[in-house]
Amino acid sequence: MEEKNTSVRGFFEIIADIVVKNPHGYHYEMANNVEGLKKAIETLSSTKDVRYLYLAMHGNADGIVVHNRETLSAIVLRNILSKAYHQRNSLKGLYLGCCEFATSETVSKLFERDISPTWIAGYSRAVDWIESSALDMLFLSTLVNPLIDRKTQRIERVAGQLKNSAPGLVRDMGFGVFVRDAQRGVRDLFEEHDYFDEFDHAA
Repeated sequence: MEEKNTSVRGFFEIIADIVVKNPHGYHYEMANNVEGLKKAIETLSSTKDVRYLYLAMHGNADGIVVHNRETLSAIVLRNILSKAYHQRNSLKGLYLGCCEFATSETVSKLFERDISPTWIAGYSRAVDWIESSALDMLFLSTLVNPLIDRKTQRIERVAGQLKNSAPGLVRDMGFGVFVRDAQRGVRDLFEEHDYFDEFDHAA
């Protein structure tokens, strides 16, 4: 059965309309092959007013899979982001809206070099489009909320809100939000075993 590529533009238009009063207040690029995807990432990650990069593609443990089944590996993605790091940009976060790609191993590879994103989020398991879209909406709408508590690091605040509002989705889809850690190299903000134990007992 051929995989369907359903667009995520709809929920970006909703979020942009609410936050900046303009449903077209975001950058959008399409890519049908690895070369096109590389160029799109290079363009967006080097654009000064782009803070968050969201990649909505098919994926697996080996990388991001484009329409013709070509795969963009973590190493290639890291090299693109590392190159953009040395240019003027405002990139703060990377959201991997792909199945199975956002593992601690992948993120460790991405953080091996200096890159602009201070956090990387995404799924380590195969996910349902509807369920993952619901979680994406929760994450992104919280992330760009201008009223978010400024006393806490924004990404930690987002992770905290998702822990409270969608703990089952976070756990079942293997969703993680990773940041650099001085001791371990990479830390997942959802790695709090007692939190999930409490959720299991309450279910």
